[in-house]
Formats: sequence, structure tokens, C-alpha cells
Amino acid sequence: MADEQTTPKRRWRPQFSLLALLLGVIFFGACGGLWWRWEPWAVRFVLTEHDDAVLQVAFSNDGERVITATKSGAMHVWDTKNGQQVLSLDGHSGHIRSICFSSDGRRVVTASGDGTARVWELRSGRACLVLRANMHVVYHARFMENRQHIVTVSQDGSGTSYSYPYAPAPLGSDALGSGVVFSDHSVRIWQAQSGKEVFLKDGKYVTLSSPWLAEMEQLRPVLRGLAGPLSSAVLSPDGQTVATVIEGGAVLVWDAMTGREKARLADNRPGLQSVAFSRSGDRLYIGSDNGSVRVWDTATGDWIAEFERSFRSVDCLCISSNGRSFISRILDHTVRIRDCETGRELAWLCGHTDLVAAADFSADGDQIATGSLDGTARLWFPRRPEYWWGIAWLPEFWIALVSGVGLVAMAVRRVRSRRSS
Repeated sequence: MADEQTTPKRRWRPQFSLLALLLGVIFFGACGGLWWRWEPWAVRFVLTEHDDAVLQVAFSNDGERVITATKSGAMHVWDTKNGQQVLSLDGHSGHIRSICFSSDGRRVVTASGDGTARVWELRSGRACLVLRANMHVVYHARFMENRQHIVTVSQDGSGTSYSYPYAPAPLGSDALGSGVVFSDHSVRIWQAQSGKEVFLKDGKYVTLSSPWLAEMEQLRPVLRGLAGPLSSAVLSPDGQTVATVIEGGAVLVWDAMTGREKARLADNRPGLQSVAFSRSGDRLYIGSDNGSVRVWDTATGDWIAEFERSFRSVDCLCISSNGRSFISRILDHTVRIRDCETGRELAWLCGHTDLVAAADFSADGDQIATGSLDGTARLWFPRRPEYWWGIAWLPEFWIALVSGVGLVAMAVRRVRSRRSS
């Protein structure tokens, strides 16, 4: 019998490939990097101890505290480092329209729909001043640059009145419905230490008592010429300019110290939602329910840009301190971060289960706070590039290693070996 000729068998013999490992790390690491770029912000804390919808959020200047305010008027102070509640600020009986910290971060002034503005000591949580006058709604309050005065924009209970039109009240509005009589809107200046109203006369702030009531009414800046109730009113960072949104579809810009109308923007353009000044006060951003955002230069009076999108609404605008990006809410329960120069979307903040009512950047731009009608507030922090390759922050690092091993397994060569007969 002839000897059977043995055929050599082929078998796979793995061989380590440094190039394959390197390609795996680069490929999957790049994929991980692209994923992080698409979601550059992550939730750090979810603040849940609220009894109602969260309508206002505000960071302290150092970013170590954040205040949340609910529809019922309750306010909570949180530590941004651990997400724990530090204080509760109780006193307002209407929902909070604005929150503003003093430059030293020791006090905060709040404006409310109950017709008052209150100044709080953050160390004790006590309301040291209650700014109360013939005001129906206080739309906005902030400390002036000199830190000695507080300026408020309010709807007063006296003066020329008009009727609220047959239209639904805006989100968070204190309007009571059709047929309700509203009055003039005015700007008031208060002493930050005593809480007394002061008046600008011959370039100086003076206090007047009741015998000079007529002169007080003449000196107090009144926003005249409004064709309807205000949807919102916002003061510039220096307190010198007021921007108001009227339900009829106009944005009016006023000199806060004199009450003189400086500009009338987007007149007879329905659907305007909100306005916001940049941190430097040189730009005014106007959001609309057709999804567009228009930018107006407060110094030159020119329109700088208009960003068109197809979203149903853009509201709750907030501009970062460096002026590079701004926050807008959309009616799909998300928040969008967009580039101030191009309007390009930089990120989406997803997680709330109901409409987002408020948002704020920290002064250093490293944190974002959002408040929602779902009764929660969320603190967001950026995923920085140096985190992408950290083991704790980038689980794709391990995927890269596993993929490298997988590519090594594929990078084999068949070695023909002869088995001895």
C-alpha cells in the first residue's frame, strides 16, 4: 500500500501587532471624542426638593451658590459643590420674577408678583429690606454698579390705566385675565441700606417725603406709551437701561433714569417671547415663538444678526459672561446652547420632563443651572477635553483596549507547518 501523503494543515497563529493596537486606540478613542463633543455637558446634581414649578434660577458671582425660586414664591439656596440645600428664603407670596446678587455676593435682591422687592442676607437667610410702594407687580430688580442703590421696574397701582386684552396670559404672568385694569409702569431707585426711595435730581440722588408728593411723581421715571400689558421687563447689568416686551409684539428700550423711550424694536411683530442683555450690556437678544433670535446693538442702535430656526419657541435667553454663547429653551423640554456670532447649536441639555422655565450661566461659564415646570432644577458642568482620556471619565478607554486586542486577533497570519509523518 502506498504511503499516504500527508497534507500539511493550516492553522491560525496569533501574532502581536503593535500597529493594530495603535489603530484600535486611535479609532475608538476618536469615536469616543466625537461622542463627547456631541454631548459636552453633563448633569452634576438634580435638585428635587421643590413644592412647585421652578421658575427662576441664579448663580452667585463666585459660582458656589445657586438660588432656585418656585411658582409659590419659595426660594432655596444650594451649594453647587455637593448639591445640598443651604438655606430657605421665605417671605414672598407671589412667584419670583427676577433674582440678582450683589457684587460682593453677600446679599441678593428679588422681584416678585406680590408687589414687593426684598433684599436678603445670604449668611442668615433673613430679609433685611422689603421694598414696598404702590406697586402691583415688580418685574425686575437689581443692584446698581455703585452698590449703594437698587433699581426696580414695576407696574404701579396708580396713573393712566388700560384694560388687558382678550389673550391668554404669558407663562408665569400675574395677569388676571380680560377686563382687568392695569396702570403705568415705572422705574424706582432705592437706597440699598435703608430701603428708602430716592430720586435723581440735578445729577444727584435725593430723598423726598410726602409733602413733596407732586415733585416725587414728576421725578420718578414712568414708562409711558405702552400699548398693552408687559410680558417681561429686563434691566441692563448697569441698571441704566430697561427693555420691555409688550403683548402686542413690540420691544421698547428705555432710559431707566429718565423714563425716556430710546428705541422701539420689532413693532407689531407678534410672538415675541423674551429679551436678555449681554453681560456687558452692549447687546440685546430678542427671542420669538417662530424660533428666531435677533441681536440689537445698544450703542449704535443697529441690528447685528438674526438667527432663524424652525423651532416653535425661543425663550429664557441667557448669555454667557464671555459673550460667546447663549442659552435658549425650546418647547420640547430641552435647552439649547448656541453660538452668539453664528447662531449655530453647540449643545442640547436633555433631561427635564416638562417645559424649562429658567436657565443661567455661572460667571466663569463652567456651570449651567436650569429650572423646569417638572419641579426640579439641574446643575450641569462641561466635559472638558482633558477628561476624554481619563479612565474615570472615559469608559471608551477600555473599549479602545479591547478593540486593540480584537484587531490583534484579526491581524494574524497563517503559518504553514508540516506535521511529521
